[in-house]
Amino acid sequence: MAEIGPIAGRLAGAALLLAAVLACGGTPADAAGPRGRGEALREISGEIVRLETVRGEGGLDARVAWVRLADGREVSLLVAPPAVLERLGMVFAPGDRIRARVFVERDPPWPVHKIRNVSRGQMARLRTLTHIPLWDGSGHWVGWGGPHGGGHHGGQREGGMRHRR
Repeated sequence: MAEIGPIAGRLAGAALLLAAVLACGGTPADAAGPRGRGEALREISGEIVRLETVRGEGGLDARVAWVRLADGREVSLLVAPPAVLERLGMVFAPGDRIRARVFVERDPPWPVHKIRNVSRGQMARLRTLTHIPLWDGSGHWVGWGGPHGGGHHGGQREGGMRHRR
């Protein structure tokens, strides 16, 4: 019997894993393993209908935005601690149009990876792709970049979040 080389063996193992995932109703992305805690990353857009502050991750106060989607449903998004948003210069108010990438968990509020306030021309990345917040346990910003941290202002682009008018 012929011996399978190490690369061929890895490819065969990957093919078996993909076949098993697809046979169980999964998708090819599921075969790559969990992203962070296994949440799907989804882009949503809509209008903020209300804001509230709740006890969030790590016991810190966190801003929650309730967003009305195009189909009329309302979803809640776990944005960030108020002090982080202030440090980034991010402002939200009812009536603002937003676009966000969120980690879709079983029960909202869904944690925000990246958010753009289309109405105000502001954008910030708030969590890594592995779900880690870009602030410390005291609510202090530890993200990258300049006086506004991970925030981007004006018409700049980042990733697949394109500013549409």
